[in-house]
Amino acid sequence: MTFADEHNVSAQFGGEVTLEVEVLRRRSKGDNGGGIFWGECIYGRKYAVALNFKQLPNYEHLHPGQIWFVSGPVKSVLVKKGGYTRRENWLSAEEAYALKPSQPNLARWISGSPACKGIGSKKVWMLTKEFGDSLIEIIRARDVAALSRVLTPEASETLCDALLAESKIATISWLDSVGLKPNVATKILNFYGDQAEKKITGNPYRMLSFESQWNRVDHFARERVGVKINDTRRLCAAVEEALYRILKTGSTCASRTQVKRKLVDSILGDSKLSESALTIAAESGNVVEHDQMLATTGSWLIERSVAQYIELLAGAKMEASQLQLSNKHPSIDATIAKFEVEEGYELTAEQKDAVRMAATNKLCLIIGGAGTGKTTVLKCLYQVINASEPFAQIYQMALAGKAALRMTDATARPASTICAFTKNNDQDNIPPGSWIVIDESSMVDVLSFANILSRLPSGCRIVLVGDPYQLPPVGPGKVLNALVDLPSLGRVELKVVKRQSGKTGIPLVAGNVREGKWPEIGVSEVGDLSAEEGVFFINSGSPLDTVVDLYGRLLGLGSVQIIAPLVKACDELNVRCQEKYNSSSEIASWHSDVNLSDKIAFGRYRVGDPVIFKINDYDRDLRNGSMGLVSAVHEAREAQDTLCTISFEGNSIEANQSDLQNVSLAYAITVHKSQGSQWDRVLMPVMADARNVERSMLYTAITRSVKQIVLVGCQEAVRNAVKRVAVDDRAVNLGKLLAARF
Repeated sequence: MTFADEHNVSAQFGGEVTLEVEVLRRRSKGDNGGGIFWGECIYGRKYAVALNFKQLPNYEHLHPGQIWFVSGPVKSVLVKKGGYTRRENWLSAEEAYALKPSQPNLARWISGSPACKGIGSKKVWMLTKEFGDSLIEIIRARDVAALSRVLTPEASETLCDALLAESKIATISWLDSVGLKPNVATKILNFYGDQAEKKITGNPYRMLSFESQWNRVDHFARERVGVKINDTRRLCAAVEEALYRILKTGSTCASRTQVKRKLVDSILGDSKLSESALTIAAESGNVVEHDQMLATTGSWLIERSVAQYIELLAGAKMEASQLQLSNKHPSIDATIAKFEVEEGYELTAEQKDAVRMAATNKLCLIIGGAGTGKTTVLKCLYQVINASEPFAQIYQMALAGKAALRMTDATARPASTICAFTKNNDQDNIPPGSWIVIDESSMVDVLSFANILSRLPSGCRIVLVGDPYQLPPVGPGKVLNALVDLPSLGRVELKVVKRQSGKTGIPLVAGNVREGKWPEIGVSEVGDLSAEEGVFFINSGSPLDTVVDLYGRLLGLGSVQIIAPLVKACDELNVRCQEKYNSSSEIASWHSDVNLSDKIAFGRYRVGDPVIFKINDYDRDLRNGSMGLVSAVHEAREAQDTLCTISFEGNSIEANQSDLQNVSLAYAITVHKSQGSQWDRVLMPVMADARNVERSMLYTAITRSVKQIVLVGCQEAVRNAVKRVAVDDRAVNLGKLLAARF
């Protein structure tokens, strides 16, 4: 049924219009949101205005007295109603948003707003007579005392609340009209408040700070605000946009040539204008140029603050802490010896050196490959600290929740994620002289590291633990790599592998990959693969098919995990493994098909499915990366009912629809999700066109295996991956800033 058929009208097209229309009355509510109102423009012409669900999410927000900006085609229609026919103008809004109440329409707005019920036309007339053109500013200023000269205090409060709410609705409506996602519009409103419209129209490119797209914002700025192509605001914003796009690749700076290429190719589209933009941005202070590299001012200041902090730490001497009870505390070597007796094993010479180095330096790096006993060093270090400083506070943390949980288990001390640490601590509640220990520090980006440092009081000692050859940060920068290159910092490298037995060949292959070499590994056939330990390679033109087959062969030979380089590959492998190896198990289901979409989205888990938790839930003692198994499924009648029971390493939870939004199948997981875990046997597909696979990714996957690692796919792709180091592609200022200080 057409628009005209539905409303019993015959239509003639009348062209496009752009108007401000006052709502006279509401007409009808749309079945799926939106609605129609009857209104009048300032020229006296009346329109039936149709708004869609995006323009009017809540029909109840529509009321007489509102002014709407609308743009769209007008149809002159004949309406048959009550036995007679009349002609009306029907406007189907392509763009529409409510305007804030203003002085000219304020009286009509108060009279028509349901929120102002009880404030009749006589009171409105009295308010207008008393305050004149200043009335709206008095209401915005919430001057209840002034308003109470006409209204009761309660009615004055009601009027102020109504205007505030209406202004928020109007601002959100206006922001929605720009094409912003609702969550982005809400962020802008929360940040700027009732100044949002003023701030955005003053510099529309401020919207880029709230995850908006350049093309959308630029179109709005030029078409709605009237910004010229060579406007300084536009050119500065374009350079910052180029640098932020580069920032998302991990670099904190870029050469002038790289930034200009980005401007020409995908932002400004003009070489001369791009050159002008670079000059203006540098002169205005929007970007900083250092050593022929450009960076946003924010990135530059963050890296400089980190370099300054590191310089202070490295230059500070380790003095006897005020927390020491006396000068008669046990020596470090004596405490190490006691630790070895209590634990029943002897530390390597490297591990002992690491303990001594960390205990006697304000800043220390403990680096080493996977399985070299870095966590053991920490456990011994804490015993040394307790012996000399029994009241010292030790804060240990890691980027991922799973890594923090592993620290807790290995050291018998609480650990948190970096996010939780920075959220719950600052200089006021961290005692001076505390110890800050950061594990998996190769994955810590410069923003997170600066955030940690900003919370520390003076005198803190910092221990960074990690492997610069493992995965680089997801965010920008490369803190650990920059620090490792400074020979003057306290640093010990652990080289003796303890996780895997040397006879498996895994330590040898991992070591070669770490150094950028791919050793000769014999090619095996699928049918030849057995329980034999070691490193194997299977050539396959269809790596995912082969991996699915091999997964079934290795089941029952200990823990088996597929690790893939891409989320897309993981999704496909998870579906196929479930279909092949667990399709007959009982599945979580809904009682009826009322919530069919929810059933499709969340009803795919079966008893026996491996799953992974994707957020930190401290109330349930679950971390981002926690692995579990579906132990039971249930039939849910309501959204909050339990759909399945999941066992996470002894911690069982009853999961409903909301919980399952944070759960994924885990027959296959990404390399990033595997960091910090280990399994007996690991399978990794490597596609011929896997451009994102590089040395740290391959090295991390290999070192997740204790007994057997099987690489499947194209051996040439593996050789190329070993040659490429993703972190080397990152351009940062931190290394240069540190080098200038040491």
